[in-house]
Parts: sequence; C-alpha cells; structure tokens
Amino acid sequence: MTTRFQWATFIFQSLLENKEFEQEFIDRSFHYLSTIFSPEHVHHEIESKKDVLAPEMPSHIERWGTIGSMEEWDEHIDVLRDFAADRSRHMQSHLMRQFELDGYGKVSISSMTTDEFSINNTTADDLIDQWTGRYNLGQTIQIDFTNPSITASSSNSSVASVDDALNITLSGPGHTEIVFSDDADHQPKLVLDIEVLEVSLEKLSVEALEQQISLQPVSEGATWTSNNTDSIEIIDNEKMMIHEAGMSTITAFNEEDIEAIYYVDAYEIADVGDQLDGQSGAIELHGTNWYEMASDNQVIYNEHPDDSLTFTFRGESFSWYGYSERIGGKADIYINGDFVDTIDTYNSTDQHTQLLFESGDLTGDEHHVEIFVRNSNERSAGNRIVVESIEIH
Repeated sequence: MTTRFQWATFIFQSLLENKEFEQEFIDRSFHYLSTIFSPEHVHHEIESKKDVLAPEMPSHIERWGTIGSMEEWDEHIDVLRDFAADRSRHMQSHLMRQFELDGYGKVSISSMTTDEFSINNTTADDLIDQWTGRYNLGQTIQIDFTNPSITASSSNSSVASVDDALNITLSGPGHTEIVFSDDADHQPKLVLDIEVLEVSLEKLSVEALEQQISLQPVSEGATWTSNNTDSIEIIDNEKMMIHEAGMSTITAFNEEDIEAIYYVDAYEIADVGDQLDGQSGAIELHGTNWYEMASDNQVIYNEHPDDSLTFTFRGESFSWYGYSERIGGKADIYINGDFVDTIDTYNSTDQHTQLLFESGDLTGDEHHVEIFVRNSNERSAGNRIVVESIEIH
C-alpha cells in the first residue's frame, strides 16, 4: 500500500529517485540522530529553554490562564522529554524499514587524549561524554584531525576498515577497534569501539481481521513495539493482534538497539453490500496525484496517467460511480490481472454520480480490481478520473 495523497511529499519522493540523494539522506539522518537529535542533546536543549522560561511562567499563567499551574506546565514539558527519548530509535527503525537496510554499526569513543578531531564534521566538543553513534551498514564515516600526522588501523577490517584519509567504512557484522595514533610519538589519540549488527527485516501483507500472528523470538531484554497501535497491538511480547487496516512498523528494541523489524500492510477486503469511497480502508491509492474533492472529501480524483486505484472484494460484481464531464479522461480496468475495458469519462456536459462501469457477474469468491488513469480523447480538456463510490454486489 502507498501513502494516501502523496502530493504532500511529492518533492521529497521525487528527490529520493536520485540514488545519490537517497544515500546522502540516509547517511546524514543516521549521523544527526546520533548527534543534534540524540536524546541527550535534545534533553539538554529542553532543560536550557525551560530554565529561561521558568521565571516568567507564574505571571504568564496568572494573566492568560491557558495553563492551570506550574505543575501542569511541567507535565507538558514531560511530553517533550518523552518524545525526545523515543524519537531517535524509532526514526532509525523507520529508516531501516523504508530503505530496506539490513544492519547498522555502533561507533563508540573508547578513549581519547585529544579533542582536536571531528566525526562527519561534528567536532569533539559537540559530542557528549561516552558518545555512541549509530551508522548505516556500508556508510563511510569521515574522521578529521587538526594534526596531519595521524594514522589509523583497524583490528578487524572485515567489520570496519579505515583508509589513509581516515575514512571508516562499515562492512559486515562483528566487532573491531580502530586506533588513531600520532606518527611522531606512536601514542593513541583516539580509540573507537565498533560493533556492527545485522537486523532481520520482514514484510507482511495480511487481511485486517481480529487475528493474532506470532512474532519471531528475540533476546530476553528485547521488547516488541508497534508504531500504530490502532492497527496492530502487541500481545505479551509474543504476538501481534491485527485490528484494522493500516501500515505499521513493528520493532524489537533492546534498549536503544534494534534486533528485528516487521513492516506490516494490514488491508481490508470489501464484502457484498459495501459502498467504498475515497476514505475507505479497502481502497489503495498508487501514485502521487490523488486528491480529495474540496466539496466532499469522500470523492477522490486523479488526472495523472499511470496512477492507479486498487481494491479487493468478495462477491459477484461491482459498480463504479463517478463524474462524466468535459475534463474527463480515460481509465483502464483490470480484474484479477486481466484487462477488461477502457472507460472514457468525457461528456460535453458535466454530470455527477454516473454509472461509469459495471463488471457483470464474476466467477470465484475473491477478486482484485485495478483502475489505471490513462490519457483523454482529443475532445476532452483534461485527463481527470473521479471516484464517487464503488458498490459491491
């Protein structure tokens, strides 16, 4: 399933089609989640802003009354603290799921006798004490020293190697130590401890029924977490309960480490008597140009060729109602993978709630339907396809 109404992220999705941009986005995201967006750094920023505002809050509360007390104000700040504590690990899980990454490396400062270095342009002064960063498997980590005579070596280059320019590349699972020394005295200036972990990533497509699915076993300290509890609930850290349609990321966290990820598409199947519209969970929209009609958000439209709408139903037939209009375009209809017909929705006068297609009786119990937007005929002023409703018979 794709995200509904992807026009909202059209520019970003288009940029991700460039593989160099995609890789740069992944690499920077991992680095920033380990630095400026780390829980420790964000908590520090929250507390520093709180200290500035706290003296003014009693008079603010007295004057405006939007917050009842200092205790209530602190409860609101607790929401920020909790968000900051959880964001980094959940964002890492989303990155790994979205880009199908199968591992990451934990890079920790084991010891240092100088602060005149930087990691991916973040200076040592900006790294917290006992810093640990998480980086994408295969990512290159740039280490820079002000001292030009620093050299480096890895105890296990199959896990992480380091070149003459002091760039570290994470290669495979395991543990290694990278030592940066001064050629002048051969003394270690910085020691990085690196552990590269593999992560199991599994995609599931399941019907959104009240059903339980067993989760794979994880270590004793790991906890399964759902990012969409309306759709999927975790039961006793052993099973997931599918409640309703939706996309969910289910992650096994062991403190800040990730052990396994499920990416679950829970879909609905329409039944006889159902009337589907633009808000129905049984309808999946594909492409970046689906919009809700301003006058009725249950009516959806698209005028971009090759974008599509799909649904699955149990029954004998279905009917599609929509607009027949001066800017109407054509649509190809496929049922169970077979091309059935091309529908031309052009009309010299605009008419709503028109029967655009009726399938007739189909054999079998379950059917998958695809409606593709195509170009218009020469008389039409546009390519628009409008879906008011789809009725299942």
